[in-house]
Amino acid sequence: MRRAPWGAAAATRAPRSAHYDVFRLQYDFDRALDDARALGLADMVVKYPRAGNGVCPTLIEWRWNAEFLNTIGGLVKRAGLRLGYHNHNIEFTRYDDKGRTRTGLDEMLAGTDPAAVPAAPPVHLLHRAAKQGLGRA
Repeated sequence: MRRAPWGAAAATRAPRSAHYDVFRLQYDFDRALDDARALGLADMVVKYPRAGNGVCPTLIEWRWNAEFLNTIGGLVKRAGLRLGYHNHNIEFTRYDDKGRTRTGLDEMLAGTDPAAVPAAPPVHLLHRAAKQGLGRA
């Protein structure tokens, strides 16, 4: 019998989380939640922010994403699961907001409730952004 390289126990363990598209959560949330429960997931992770151009949200769209994550995060929490957000380097795109420099990450952190949407940005992205001077005024 051939063993999986990560061990037999891991091969039989159910996944703890799955990534979800913003549009699926917006338009088919009940079914997505039912699927998560059926799989025994602990976490539902939003895999990418909604962006009108399909790549990087505008400052207004970042604010919409934060508000949306609060709404969905509250529903997910009430269902006994956690909502996560998968960070990318686009969160460090800089925007001028009435003379202040803001990033998508600034908007996400300021606009989300930590009780509904816990923040855990990957350290490697924070390190890369700091080295490149991103997110600084």
